[in-house]
Formats: sequence, C-alpha cells, structure tokens
Amino acid sequence: MKGKAKEKAAEWTNDQEMADSAKAEQVKGKAQEKFGDAKEKAEDKFDQAKDKAKETIGQASEAYNKAKEKDD
Repeated sequence: MKGKAKEKAAEWTNDQEMADSAKAEQVKGKAQEKFGDAKEKAEDKFDQAKDKAKETIGQASEAYNKAKEKDD
C-alpha cells in the first residue's frame, strides 16, 4: 500500500522520480509476496516428503522385524 500512496503523491506533485520509486516499491512488494508463497509451498512439499519417508521407514522396519521373528 505504501507504493500506491507514493504513486498518488507523485501524480499530484508531478514528481517522476517519486513515481518511479513508487512503482519500484510495488514491484518489490509483489516479488516478496511471490517469494513468500513459493517458500511456503516448498516447505509444505518438504514436510510431505519427510512424512512419507518416515512412514516408509516405519513400514520397512516393521517388515524387517516380522521377517526376523520368523527366522528366529
């Protein structure tokens, strides 16, 4: 929102440098938002993969223990 307010002020004062700065702030804000979204999605995928790996290890461990019991 800061960039939008600055953009309006630039319009009213006819200040091109301020307008450029406002646009840069808006682009920066959108980029940060996109990065945050991507980071959150990556963290979710990592957590899903970690949970799946734990599940698979648990199943393999159970199967190993059952097979070992049969051999004993």
